[in-house]
Amino acid sequence: MNSNKIIRNAVWLIVTNLILFGGSLHAEQLPMIAKNPATWQPEPQSGQGLLDFSRQQNSFAFSADHLQPHRRYALIQHRPGHSKSGYIIVVFQSDVQGCITAGGQWNLWQGKIWLVPVKDVRGEVGDHRPDQLTRWNPHQYLFEDHLL
Repeated sequence: MNSNKIIRNAVWLIVTNLILFGGSLHAEQLPMIAKNPATWQPEPQSGQGLLDFSRQQNSFAFSADHLQPHRRYALIQHRPGHSKSGYIIVVFQSDVQGCITAGGQWNLWQGKIWLVPVKDVRGEVGDHRPDQLTRWNPHQYLFEDHLL
């Protein structure tokens, strides 16, 4: 990622945090990273992201890079104890350089948070009804750095 893109994404996250969270100190961060499915070791060159969210404000800002360009992705919450179900938080499309910057509203911050291609999930965005992971392509996903 070149320095201009890093600066642009950093500024976007700062401004979004100020707007969504009102400068609140209650925002939490969840780094997300691509992993090698054979070893589960991080592979940042294959994709990485940062999710800033506030449990108090029920809002979030998300930024990712090194993704496939012009691909639709879903940010999902994997339900604890349910192997293939969870919730689609939001859907967005990466730009020509494989980057995403987006924000929105959500209130179920628990368990695992993943970024997956839309083609791998079935359900409706933000309806709080369980959605289904229909394919398993972990080499195309970003995984949470730690459980919520």
